[in-house]
Amino acid sequence: MSRFKYQFRLNIAGLLLTIAGVGLFTGLALWQLHRADEKQALQEKIDARLAMPPLQYDAEKRTLDEYRFRRFRLQGRYLPQWTILLDNIIYQGHAGYNVITPFLPDDGSSAVLVNRGWVAAPRQRKDLPSVATPQGRVELLAQLDTAGFVPMVGASIDDIVEDRNRWLFLDIDYFKNWSGLTLPPYVMTIDADSSGAFKVKDRLFNANVGMHIGYAFQWAAFALIALGTFLALSFRRRKPGQQDVEEHNE
Repeated sequence: MSRFKYQFRLNIAGLLLTIAGVGLFTGLALWQLHRADEKQALQEKIDARLAMPPLQYDAEKRTLDEYRFRRFRLQGRYLPQWTILLDNIIYQGHAGYNVITPFLPDDGSSAVLVNRGWVAAPRQRKDLPSVATPQGRVELLAQLDTAGFVPMVGASIDDIVEDRNRWLFLDIDYFKNWSGLTLPPYVMTIDADSSGAFKVKDRLFNANVGMHIGYAFQWAAFALIALGTFLALSFRRRKPGQQDVEEHNE
C-alpha cells in the first residue's frame, strides 16, 4: 500500500488567486512597517524640537515647514472679539470645542491664531460655552503647528459655520476674510500654564507606531492564511482504490 495518503493537485486559477492575495497582503504589511518607520522618525524629530529652548516669536521670520512643533515665547494681547469655537473636538471621551483666539504681538507684526485648548460642550446644542479671555498684555508659551484639515472633499465653510462663533473646521483664508486680520498660515497651540489656556493635551502629536506594527502583523497573517488555504485545498486524500492502482503501476 502506498505510504502517501494525500496527493497534490494544482489548480491554476487557485494558484494565480493565491499569488495575487499573498502579494497584496505582503505589500500592505511592508507598507505599514514603512509607515511605522516614518512615524517614529517624525516623533523623534518632534521630541527633539520640543526639547529645545523656546524662541522669541517673530511672524516675519517663522515658516511652517522650518519651525513646525517648535515652542515660542509671545508677548502681546488677545483679540477676543474674533474668538471662534471649533466643533466636535473629543477630549478624554467628552465632546467639546477648541477655543481659537487671534493674538497680536507687541512687536507690531501680524496677528497669529492661538489654539487655547479645549472646553466642554453644554448639554443643549443651541448653547455655547462661556469663554473668558485675559485682558491687556500677557505672555504665552506656544507650539507652532498646522491649522488642521478640511474634513470633507469640496467642503465650504460657508455651508458649515452654524453661527458667528461655532465652526466645524478652521480655514485660515476664510478667517482672514471674515475678520480682516493679516494672519500667517499656521496656528500656535499654547502651553497649559499660559495665560488664557483651557485644557491642553500633554502631547499634541502621537505617532502611534504600535498601531502600524499591529496592522503589519495583521496583513502578514492574512498572507499566511491565503497560502495555507491554497495548500489545504490543493492536497486531497487519495481514494483507497486509487492508492492500489498507483502502487501496481509503479
